[in-house]
Amino acid sequence: MEMYDFNNKNVLIIGAGKSGMGALKLLNGLGAVCILYDEGKDAEVSEIEKRIPEGCCCRIYVKELPED
Repeated sequence: MEMYDFNNKNVLIIGAGKSGMGALKLLNGLGAVCILYDEGKDAEVSEIEKRIPEGCCCRIYVKELPED
């Protein structure tokens, strides 16, 4: 089975819960440029940042994504 090349590809991860963090860790490890989005009623960037797996990086948006 051929693996998709995620290196330097933009990937949107919807949801910052356990599954979203797992996806972030996996995709960061494959070289993806990750954008993490959550629209939960209690979603706050500062709280999401605390749950980012060690060694991972991403842009975080809550409630609203930018137009571009």
